[in-house]
Amino acid sequence: MPNPQGGTCLPRAIAQDADIVALAVNQPDGFPLMIRMGSQQSDAANLVTVTGGSGRDVVLLLGSTASVIWDLRGIPADRIKGVIVSSAGSSQSGVAGLPQGVAIEYANYTNARSRGYDIDCLAIPVSHSLEGLPVLTKSVTARFGRIPDRMYADGSALGFDLDDGIVDEVSPEAPSAQQISAAVPVASLDTLPGEAGIKQLVERGVLKPFGPADAQKWSQAGATFSNLLSIEERIDMQVGGNTNPEIRERMRTVFENQDRNLGPRAGFVATSSFTIPSGYRPSPQNTIVAPAGVQVDLGDARRGPHSFLLRVSGIDAEELVTSGNPIDDHLRQSQRPNDQGIAFEAAWNSDGIMLTFPKEDIVSVEQADQEGDTWPWLLAGLFGVLAAGLGGALFFVMRSRRPVRR
Repeated sequence: MPNPQGGTCLPRAIAQDADIVALAVNQPDGFPLMIRMGSQQSDAANLVTVTGGSGRDVVLLLGSTASVIWDLRGIPADRIKGVIVSSAGSSQSGVAGLPQGVAIEYANYTNARSRGYDIDCLAIPVSHSLEGLPVLTKSVTARFGRIPDRMYADGSALGFDLDDGIVDEVSPEAPSAQQISAAVPVASLDTLPGEAGIKQLVERGVLKPFGPADAQKWSQAGATFSNLLSIEERIDMQVGGNTNPEIRERMRTVFENQDRNLGPRAGFVATSSFTIPSGYRPSPQNTIVAPAGVQVDLGDARRGPHSFLLRVSGIDAEELVTSGNPIDDHLRQSQRPNDQGIAFEAAWNSDGIMLTFPKEDIVSVEQADQEGDTWPWLLAGLFGVLAAGLGGALFFVMRSRRPVRR
C-alpha cells in the first residue's frame, strides 16, 4: 500500500523469515555531508555507515532525531528485505546503496507516543534512549505480529554492524546525491548550512573574523556603517505581503532607531561576494560587514535580524585588517546536546530483553576510593536507569505477546 510520505508501507509478511533490526542515533558526531535533504532543511545530513556480510535476512528500522544518510552499501544486496526510515520533527533522512526492488518506507514523527496503533502505515519510532524500548516493542508487534530481534542505539554513533553492534571507526567514501533514496529532494551543496557554512567561508578566505578591537580601529580610521538593506526591504522581509500601514509605520520607526547607532561589535568582514549559508542568522556577535562592491546574497534568509548585515564606507577595503583570531562563538558547530544518551544493545528473546552497554566504563570500587566517594552514586544512578527501562520494556513485551486485535 502507498505511504503518504513516499515509498511504500512494508507489508506484515515481509518480516516473516527475517530478523527485525533497529538502529538508532540522536545526532551523529561527524562532519556533515555536502548534501541537503529537502528544500527547507537547515541542517546538512550526516553519514551513518551500516555493514553486515553474514547472518539472516533483515528488515531494518533506521531512526534518528537529526538528518541522516544511512549508508547501506556494505550490506549484501540479497540480505535486506525492507527498510523503514524514521526521523523526527523537520529532519529528513534517506539511504544510500539500497538495492533495486527493496521496499522502503519513510516516516516522520513529532511525538511517537501519541500515534495510534490502528492505522495502516504505523510510524515506528526508533529511540536512542532506554525509555523508548516499550514503545518500540509495542509498535513493532502491532506492525509485524512479533517483537523485534535486536537493537543497537548510540546518541552519536557513526557506524553499526548488523551482527556485531556499534562500530567506532568508520571512514567510508561519501555517497553522491544521485546514490541517495529519500522522500524529499536531495541536492549537492556548494556550502554547508548554518555555522558550518560560515566556517567553510572563513577557510576559503571569503570571510575574515574580526573582534571589538578591529571594529574600533576601523572607526578611528574613518569607517562608517549603514545597513546593507533599505528600511523598506527589511519591512517587506518581516511582514511579507502585509500592507497594513499602521504595522509598517511602527516597524519603520523601529528600524530608523536601530540605524541611528550602527556599529559592529564582532563578526566577519567579507572579502568577496558570497551567499549567506542556509539557516544562518547574523547576530550582534556575528555581524557581517561588506565593503563597497561586495555583494551579499541572502539565499533563503528571508526573515531574521537583518540589522546585523552592514555596509562599510569611508575606509579602503585593504584597511579592513583583522586580528585573524576568530572568537570561538563564531566558528562553533551548531550546539549539540551534552546528553547524547547511553549507548546500548538490546536483544529480545522468549525470556525478555538482554541489555548490554558497550561504551560504558563502570568505575571500580578501588578506583572510586582513590578519587573519593562518588562510585556509590554512579552505580546507583546506572542501576536506576536500568531498572526503569528494563522493567517497563519487559512489561510491554509480555503484553505484546497477546494476539493483536484487528
